[in-house]
Amino acid sequence: MGLALLLFLPALLWQVRNHFPLLTDMENIRREGKNVVLGPLAFVKQQIEFLDPLLLPVWLAGLVALFRRREARVLGWFYLLLLGAMILLHGKNYYLAAVYPMLFAAGAVALEAALDRWNWSRAKAWPKAVPFAGVAAAEPANLICLGCSREGLEGHFDSVTEVAVHHSPWGMAEENRPIYLGRGLRTPLHAIWPRIIHWN
Repeated sequence: MGLALLLFLPALLWQVRNHFPLLTDMENIRREGKNVVLGPLAFVKQQIEFLDPLLLPVWLAGLVALFRRREARVLGWFYLLLLGAMILLHGKNYYLAAVYPMLFAAGAVALEAALDRWNWSRAKAWPKAVPFAGVAAAEPANLICLGCSREGLEGHFDSVTEVAVHHSPWGMAEENRPIYLGRGLRTPLHAIWPRIIHWN
């Protein structure tokens, strides 16, 4: 915990010395109407959907585990304070993304400890690996793609259909593009991913 606070300290000091530019930026975004105003329940619902509902037990267990350990409790409060701040400031749902690895890590440790307490799973690897292996092994045959070209997709799918056009007045113009549905992936995704991946 001390190391985490030490790593966070330079960013906090920079915010203080520069009169909290993060808050100024949030206010500018709010004034320009770029934020989507959500109530607390709707914002939390989007957090669950954003992270995948199947993973809710993992990061929720992590939050509970942090509060159960006195030396880690401050990290649980840290998450709740950030969550409350994003709701009050009407931040976008992905603004909290960077904090969830902490909850996933704590949740994984807590779930492993729970499995070690039960006779049927104690000292066995498969109960811990099966849920994650099941998710990893399920490769899709159909994919939805924004930012792809029809020509590029047609080389990998049996059929490609334009199902919608993405347009947001608050987004970047280059992101307002067609959304394609590719059906019948001809090659497993893991085999073609290294060739089609494009970070932008």
